[in-house]
Amino acid sequence: MTSQHSFKQFIVRILSPSGSPIGAGVLITSSEILTCAHVAESAADMNNRVTDKLLGAIVSLNLPFMPDSLPIIEGTIQVIDVERDVAVIALAKGINLDYPPHPFVPLEEGLMPPLYSHPYRALGFPRGNPNGVWTTGKIV
Repeated sequence: MTSQHSFKQFIVRILSPSGSPIGAGVLITSSEILTCAHVAESAADMNNRVTDKLLGAIVSLNLPFMPDSLPIIEGTIQVIDVERDVAVIALAKGINLDYPPHPFVPLEEGLMPPLYSHPYRALGFPRGNPNGVWTTGKIV
């Protein structure tokens, strides 16, 4: 069971080459982060959408809600799909977590249950908000 407070340990703040927050990600294992491809591209300073050049690129990030306030660490873009806007960043060393992230299970296309009117809560790091901004709503 994950409380609203404890899930924050899985949130990752992805940084631009100059160190400014540019996007969010989530730990899917202690050493892998799921994020958007456009965030990984910006973090790698390679806005050319050429997948071959993005694979292996180094990006900077941190975990803003960890109790020890981890310093900036580096990760490597391991998987990227610019068409689906998804990327996985691998860390050289796993993060010590209180408990593991909830496992991600691939869904077969078309098998996802309907989510109309399902509430959501999301965190992002828009320009000028280094601590992030939470938003809530309902899927329509």
